[in-house]
Amino acid sequence: MDNFRKDLIVARDEENLFFPILKSVDLGYEIKELDFEEAGVAIRSYIDLVDVPEDLEPLLPTSFDVIGEIAVIKIPDELKEHSSAIGKAILEANKSVITVVSDEGVMGDFRVRDVQVITGEDSTKAYHKEFGMNFAVDLAKAYFSPRLATERQRVTRMVKEGELIIDMFCGVGPFSVTISKNVPGSKIFGIDSNPDAIKNFMENIRMNKVKNVIPMEGDVRELMSSMEPADRIIMDLPQKSFEFFELALGSLKEGGTIHYYEILTEVEAQEREDDLISIVQKQGRKMELEERRIVHGYSPTQNHYVFDIKVF
Repeated sequence: MDNFRKDLIVARDEENLFFPILKSVDLGYEIKELDFEEAGVAIRSYIDLVDVPEDLEPLLPTSFDVIGEIAVIKIPDELKEHSSAIGKAILEANKSVITVVSDEGVMGDFRVRDVQVITGEDSTKAYHKEFGMNFAVDLAKAYFSPRLATERQRVTRMVKEGELIIDMFCGVGPFSVTISKNVPGSKIFGIDSNPDAIKNFMENIRMNKVKNVIPMEGDVRELMSSMEPADRIIMDLPQKSFEFFELALGSLKEGGTIHYYEILTEVEAQEREDDLISIVQKQGRKMELEERRIVHGYSPTQNHYVFDIKVF
């Protein structure tokens, strides 16, 4: 392979293939002189296509999320005036993408991304495929992260038939639907205060043909007070989960499990573990931290953590 010219395209006639080589080597085959077509330069990413001032090139984001046919990218302030050029380059480099939106951050009580269409079709509604399932989400009205796909599978593998599960901040229902699809003997209550998220959640229940999921619109504080204790509770509200931890404890069966998510630095993660232990002890109970792990990075100093907590 070291003798193979990668800048030229393999030629052929009716009977033979002709490989372009750097130097003559006797391998028992006839050697001919041919005119080969140039292979061209491989496009590595949109960065190879975008036209921005040279001094700003180091600021170009090296990654972005793709949700369905929509690319979601965070553009630094210094590059805002070049947003259109960035969007067009992403479209050219990613043929499956039809819309590019800028992510201005998660806003408000409903955890909704502030997204702005910068190029392509003027729509924020996406249909995202994940491990054989389909999820509908309007990115301007409800939150969804493709970065939690593996985490949803991990939690699902821990669920046993017959479990009652509360998905406290379900959004469009990716945790609930994934568990229901793979563990049909479970029963899941998915709660969210965002009516648009619940609307997408109900669409996802229909699309994935799951029947053991109950969507509930409203405040978890009010709804959970009248619900029977759960075997497992999912707390994926990483900016505010700590405010609801005592509520979750009060709705958990003895020996039940809480999957607690929060965005923290490494030092804060250790401190949070101590905080959670203290709250459990104040309720006269004990907890076993089965695992604390990083789900994915969030910023240069922070990570999205999950704490798997069993309570006795």
